[in-house]
Amino acid sequence: MNSRNPHKRLLDHIVYTVSDLDSAVIVLEKKLGVKSVFGGHHPTQGTKNALINLDNGTYLELLTADEANKNIAPPRWMGVDILTHDQITRWALKSKELKKDAIIVKQYLPEMGNITGGSRNTANDFY
Repeated sequence: MNSRNPHKRLLDHIVYTVSDLDSAVIVLEKKLGVKSVFGGHHPTQGTKNALINLDNGTYLELLTADEANKNIAPPRWMGVDILTHDQITRWALKSKELKKDAIIVKQYLPEMGNITGGSRNTANDFY
């Protein structure tokens, strides 16, 4: 929370959902000049990701279906099975008061959908 503005929150990450993770990693590295790191698998969601550090603890998450995970049938998490093109599908705030922040966001945009907490781990704690 920002001490000058108690309602200001920092962006944690943006989710860019892609049909092919390997291709997206190559394309974005060429366009942005920044290499991503493999983030990992989400075994209970049927997805996997790569991460691009945007600075100050903020990152771009490249998310795709994990076709090797046969335990989770479509439709999978964050619409990875229904998108017709690569696109930004979600964003996340850094929050220590999720319930309060969810109320504020829902007042601004009632159709926001489910607001839930989350965490991340990478093999090398890059982010």
